[in-house]
Amino acid sequence: MPKANGPRRLTNKDKALRGETRPHKLNEAEPQVVAGEPKRPPWVKGRALVEWKVKVKQLAEAGMLTAIDDTALGLYCVAWAKVEKLIPLVESWGHTLVAANGGYVRNPDSVALVQAETALNRAMVELGITPSSRTRVKAAPKPKSNKWADD
Repeated sequence: MPKANGPRRLTNKDKALRGETRPHKLNEAEPQVVAGEPKRPPWVKGRALVEWKVKVKQLAEAGMLTAIDDTALGLYCVAWAKVEKLIPLVESWGHTLVAANGGYVRNPDSVALVQAETALNRAMVELGITPSSRTRVKAAPKPKSNKWADD
């Protein structure tokens, strides 16, 4: 993944709020995403599925979820399930174990927990779940209902 240089790019809406009116500074091809619930990826199962249902409801109510957020939300849910599974193991065995030679080694579950927590935190930032990342998220417009459309 390429290293990010500088701050994240602003959307056309953000640029307009800051007073930008020069057409060459706006993205003509900026995608317009409408709020909606994503389809659950098939690999979201077990405890991750429980978290999926909770987060879809919460994020949809806040207008922070679109139909194309399926993979990001799925990765969040899987990381959340891993953290939930690993925390009791690390709490019971500790972060270090006694090796066969009498020395100490790092608990493999502890290593996996740190990796899962890192993945969880990154997914939370991308989805706007953390308090600081939520300040940068703009809610997608809710789709207009059409009473004449076929169901």
